[in-house]
Amino acid sequence: MRKYITKASERIGVESTSRDGKRAQVVSYSTCENFIIRFCDGKEMKLKNWRYFIEGNFNYEKHFKAPRNREERIGEKKVMNNGLTAEVIEYRGSHDMDILFEDGEKRTGVSWRDFCIGSIAHPTIPGGNVSQNELVLRFYLESLGFVRIPQRSKRSDRVGLEGKELDLYNDKLKIAIEYDGEYSHTKNKDDEGKNKIVEKLGIKLYRFREPGCSGVSGRNYILEDSRFMSASLECCLKSFVRDVLKKDDKFINFEKDKRTIKEYVSNNKRATIHLYEKKKMNNGMVAEIIKMSSCRNITVQFEDGEIVYHKCYQSFVKGNISHPKDTSLAKKNQRLNLRKQMKNGMMAEVIEYNLSNDIKVKFDNGEIVKTRWERFSTGSVAVPSCYARNHIGDKKIQNRGNEEAEIIEVKDANHITVKFKDGTIVKDRKYEDFIHGAIGKPGIPQLRRTLKNERLWTEKIMRNGMKAKIVRYGSANDIDIKFSNGTIVMHKTYANFCSGSVACK
Repeated sequence: MRKYITKASERIGVESTSRDGKRAQVVSYSTCENFIIRFCDGKEMKLKNWRYFIEGNFNYEKHFKAPRNREERIGEKKVMNNGLTAEVIEYRGSHDMDILFEDGEKRTGVSWRDFCIGSIAHPTIPGGNVSQNELVLRFYLESLGFVRIPQRSKRSDRVGLEGKELDLYNDKLKIAIEYDGEYSHTKNKDDEGKNKIVEKLGIKLYRFREPGCSGVSGRNYILEDSRFMSASLECCLKSFVRDVLKKDDKFINFEKDKRTIKEYVSNNKRATIHLYEKKKMNNGMVAEIIKMSSCRNITVQFEDGEIVYHKCYQSFVKGNISHPKDTSLAKKNQRLNLRKQMKNGMMAEVIEYNLSNDIKVKFDNGEIVKTRWERFSTGSVAVPSCYARNHIGDKKIQNRGNEEAEIIEVKDANHITVKFKDGTIVKDRKYEDFIHGAIGKPGIPQLRRTLKNERLWTEKIMRNGMKAKIVRYGSANDIDIKFSNGTIVMHKTYANFCSGSVACK
């Protein structure tokens, strides 16, 4: 009787070594995407890729490593989504930590995951969305000289509000406006306290209050409902403009401005906790935050009136926002004539540097490309499609079969047609593959070009200011890096190395 040999019988017992040097053996096999291996210490792991096992592309420590202990996590710092830096001051478990914000406020019982992704809110500074109806008031009243006074801001101190906020304030008229939502104004203690502060300053405070709010003394407009852009809100706003500001109220029309209002609300719904902060940038000029949609989207105005958009609050704190007309002569001299190998394997040189988003690079083949410094620094500058069109008729020996191929047609750099000597035609291949000899006739196994020799021993300055060098290159997701002080960190990604985000631990 004939005995059949199955893959399971062949592969059970096969051994391989993990990336971190642990020997493992297959103990159970169902399919190439479902089998179990056992390490020398008896621990078992389920794998889903037979090729990765044979090539040793699996880790022991990553799977079985115990969570970081208390001593390692205490003292760690991270910038939260509200722009403030927080530090772990007590660690009782991954779901029970205490953190301290840079302004001295403390949060207890938070999780390590929330800390890592920066989602821990400040205990007193609001980090959520501003009331939509408050933004409706701001939409109409900003043109009349009203601005927001953020909590704990320098502008609040200048007005004399003792760090308190005002939804809208006109300094010339000494008139302030508060929109009171029913969810956050059920108690009138804080409202009465603010009333007393503004009264001492000679400011007239008018409140637009939703029906569920508690009673409070002062100048109040009581709304009939709390709906967004309600008729009651429109009526009260017109009354305020007409009776208090002595202005014509015809420009207030919710139905006509509905689309514009919704766009305004969408762009300004985040709390502006750092609005009007000022700080000297590294170029020596003072900059002020004039608009803040979120901590990752602020608008900054320099002292000479120049404005830059879509910046990060953390860059503002570190003084890293550049003036739009500042070419930074030192940076220009440092980057001009710099050579670097691009991801397509071709060398490029910076031949013109105006701004970081306006440079020109020249490839060894003579092609000149206008691009950004960021793309050059990451090796992402591509040869334009028009270059490939100029090379119809070029011939080159292809490594796959060691035969000569000729370009006979070009649509763009990613779609060329080549013809071999025996008449075989291959369509829709990349010009980059032609240059590296990676095009083969049908039936020849695909040739994969390795980047190991190109990337090994590459050096780069990390964000911490230290020089780092790649000393081992397994794959783009598995490299070892050696810092200038001798420290070696293992199993990092090439992408993090390129962005300079590898830390020296």
